Amino acid sequence: MLGVIIVLLIGAVGFVLWQQYIGKNIQPEVSSPLPQVILTPRKDDMVNWKTYTNTQYGFGIQLPSDWQIQVNQNVVSFNSQENVKVFEQAKKEKRSEGPASNITFLAYDDIAKQASNEGIALNSKTLEEYVRLSQNNFVKTQKISFAGQIAFRGSELGMFDTDAIWIQKSNHLYKIWLESNVGMDTQLSDKILSTFKFIK
Repeated sequence: MLGVIIVLLIGAVGFVLWQQYIGKNIQPEVSSPLPQVILTPRKDDMVNWKTYTNTQYGFGIQLPSDWQIQVNQNVVSFNSQENVKVFEQAKKEKRSEGPASNITFLAYDDIAKQASNEGIALNSKTLEEYVRLSQNNFVKTQKISFAGQIAFRGSELGMFDTDAIWIQKSNHLYKIWLESNVGMDTQLSDKILSTFKFIK
């Protein structure tokens, strides 16, 4: 009986010592700050590109010379020739849904108003708060520097799971949706985005 008690005592002491060792050597997880990514221009084969300027929403961007531009109120769409052909084919076939645009720029005059339209109440009226409170719609977000402004890049969930950039300038909210579909890859989209700038 005495032997059993000794064995149990040794086991209990060993368990306590092991727990203390674990406590000292395993650090609690700490959420790391959002990484910062900076988009920088790459001008190696952009000599013949054209410049699009939108004075209403105060931005300019460079595109391959054969890309098409479509403006509809606060939405500006940019499409490669290949993607335009897919649009036209979908229209001929009377399909209800065609492809998404290669790049879509959306401008909203007031970030708080747009957030309210999306069912989000902002206290500080900052982009960081907007993105944080929209986590059900945004995934894999990164804090970046874009066109001289703090921005976020990630994926926006909806009809299409879209790579997106969200930017705030003054009280304005800007969104850029990117689709790696016909006529565009990630390298080309980053090259186009590197030319984006605010003009007022």
